[in-house]
Amino acid sequence: MRVIHGEDTTRAWLAGVQALAPKAYPSNTPMLQALAAGEIDVALTNHYYVHRMNEGGAEGEHEDDEDEGDEEGAGQPGVVVQTYHFAPGDVGNLALVTGAGLLQNSTKQEAALRFLSYLLSSDAQAYAAESVHEYPVVRGVALPDYLLPVDASLRLSPPFDFDQLRDLDATLALLRQAGIL
Repeated sequence: MRVIHGEDTTRAWLAGVQALAPKAYPSNTPMLQALAAGEIDVALTNHYYVHRMNEGGAEGEHEDDEDEGDEEGAGQPGVVVQTYHFAPGDVGNLALVTGAGLLQNSTKQEAALRFLSYLLSSDAQAYAAESVHEYPVVRGVALPDYLLPVDASLRLSPPFDFDQLRDLDATLALLRQAGIL
């Protein structure tokens, strides 16, 4: 938001959010449980947390050392939290891709390459889509019906040069000035 709209607009937005006296939660799952229980009206989170609540989490998934599948409300029938998409091009819809890489000084280059190849396999990507509720990063992997189609999701995202996110210090300074950090 700072990069797209500037520091003044971002500062004003942060002040507006702070004026609402938002509740803080230790992780996404308790926040979404509060949303489902009607304790709060809105929560800002990634789409896959909503789907984990509605559809269930992947076996063995952990957040903050707690198994989300064991938490109350995770993947239980009748617990429905819905996603909301901002207007097309709004920074709230920014589509981010989680990456993986290989260190040049790794002493296990071959094993690391095999692991990265596995992550990009159809089987691993299908698991990511069906069980983790993430978008696959390879073509030909089917999406569950409840996920917004990839093309539609990308059309909502604003055009953005992700290299601009390298200037984290300016964002941290703004958050500190706002009293958030």
